[in-house]
Amino acid sequence: MRGCDRTRSPGGAWAERAPARAGDDDADGAADAVPPVVSPSSRWLPIAGLALLLLASATVATALLGERRPKPVEQSALPTPAAPRAAPLAGPDRGGGEGWRWLNPLPRALPTYLGLDVGGRGLVAMVGRRGAAARLMPQGLATWDTGTTEDLEAVAFTGTRDALAAGAHGTLVRLSDAAPIRLDAGTDRALHAVAAVSPTEAFVAGDAGTLLRVVDRHVSALDAARATGGAALRALAVVGAEVFAAGEAGTIVRVGPRGAIRERSGTRATLRGLGGCPGGPLYAAGDGGVVLRRVGPDVWRALRDTGTSAWTAIDCDGDRIAIAGTHGEVLLVQGDRGVRLESGADRPWYALSGAQGERTWLVGAGGRVASLADDHVRLLTAGPTGAIRDLASLGGALVAVGEYGRIAREGEAGFSESVSPTRSGLGGLVALGPDALLAVGDDGALVEIVADRATLRASPLRQPWRDVVADEDGVLVVGGEGTLLRGPLAALQATRVPDTGDLAAIAGTPKDALVVGANGAVLRVGAERTTRQPCEPASGRMLRGVVRGAGQEAWAAGDGGLIVAISPADCRVEHDAGPTLHAIGLGPRGLPLAVGDDGTALERGEDGLWRTLPLEVSGQSLRAVVRADRYVYVAGTGGVVLRHVLVDGT
Repeated sequence: MRGCDRTRSPGGAWAERAPARAGDDDADGAADAVPPVVSPSSRWLPIAGLALLLLASATVATALLGERRPKPVEQSALPTPAAPRAAPLAGPDRGGGEGWRWLNPLPRALPTYLGLDVGGRGLVAMVGRRGAAARLMPQGLATWDTGTTEDLEAVAFTGTRDALAAGAHGTLVRLSDAAPIRLDAGTDRALHAVAAVSPTEAFVAGDAGTLLRVVDRHVSALDAARATGGAALRALAVVGAEVFAAGEAGTIVRVGPRGAIRERSGTRATLRGLGGCPGGPLYAAGDGGVVLRRVGPDVWRALRDTGTSAWTAIDCDGDRIAIAGTHGEVLLVQGDRGVRLESGADRPWYALSGAQGERTWLVGAGGRVASLADDHVRLLTAGPTGAIRDLASLGGALVAVGEYGRIAREGEAGFSESVSPTRSGLGGLVALGPDALLAVGDDGALVEIVADRATLRASPLRQPWRDVVADEDGVLVVGGEGTLLRGPLAALQATRVPDTGDLAAIAGTPKDALVVGANGAVLRVGAERTTRQPCEPASGRMLRGVVRGAGQEAWAAGDGGLIVAISPADCRVEHDAGPTLHAIGLGPRGLPLAVGDDGTALERGEDGLWRTLPLEVSGQSLRAVVRADRYVYVAGTGGVVLRHVLVDGT
């Protein structure tokens, strides 16, 4: 994919270039694929008179939401970028419920927010995965009831205590202090953007050229199909008496008194952000590093040297334009000049919004929240927020491993990421004596971790390795296609158990291990041979975690909330309902504890029944249960690490 021309002009400023024409190399930006959609029975609204409606709405909006956007100010020099700084949001406490305490991230894990709106001082709203929503309150971010579990992608304040949210499958919800009100959007297409012009009126854009006008509880469709060509619309901006929408294939549509008119953007890249400062030009940005500035009716010019990151959102930040990117950076632009602020993490920002009297906020992958200072990104969540798949203790401090080869270490100030020798996901971790750990993962990754470094060791196969146990003589690793890897780290030998699918988890020692995996596989691995134990109740199911108890009994957990008790004589179901369970271990009381998707945590009682632990992890997927030192740890996506002191006498 080709982005914009990246030739730097003298002095380091970004220069504009003329719009690309059909046939130019720069017009070949890739566009998002549009998923299949169901055609709605739309209610069309004539365009005539839209300008008067917008002008009237803007007047009301100015009176009621006067602080929504910054006033034009004189330009000043762009800052010299400084390193990001952490200033975690205050929370009511650091507890996770049931005696569990937060270690990472701080504050407690937040949902992944996809949409954001700042409407003025103290008016900050966020929406995201599975209907999550929050707004800024004096005590910090407080949850906001949306009445839906659909993903929400956009939100806009329509008053100081009200907002309109939109998302997947035509979801459109009015939020207030009272119960949320679901609106009939007349479509089940995904809705990606909302722009409010008054407390009662807003515009909404989405897939297949969907452009809606909302007045109170009535929703009508604008006739913009010819102008959009059915392209998915991902951003909106209201400028005076006109509505602008931008989206895939470089689509920019202006809706005003003359109807819906497509403007020539000069790019085929998907545009994901649209915005500007009062009295200044409108900007659009998107894939391939494309940043466009509107310099006149139907005239857009591209800025040079804006990078290859996809840009996701735009808004006014004081006297400059702020643009959020997929590599964790923020681009600050004035005219044709710009600088980048880094966030310290190569993870995407999904939304950015600012207003007079309130700082500019950002939300991104892993539940990250941040704001902009003059010369740096101010991180409002501290600690890594990538998915954690396993934990172990090294020299009295925790080490966590997870997606994309991430390695995080615990220090006096909390967890921080350290240099990893691989980008392959790491999923299992074990101690190799007191001074070293071994992490195993995708693509045959074997990573030895010591106090000051991590080293990639040679692997005899490129199989994905899923779990590992160790003793003084060596290790036993399990992985894809029934593969076992055993022996000293310097002389590992691989074998394959015939007619066995992927192996996912292991409990025990290299000479006496219980292994589980695909299709309900249960293997007993000894020093000399491996035997298969029938487990008919788990047939056809993936078992993802296993733990041994004090006696001969063990438990395995997996898909569909399945938990089976395994003894040398049989295999019986103890639980079989709910989200997928990814891990099982011994909890604080020495009883089995299984964890999984949607923050699910189940503890086995003395009576053999499993009860739900109400861990407050904002719906994050839990992936590990680990005993180390005097504690039990639970870890998962969003960088979640919770700790509970042992209470079983050990």
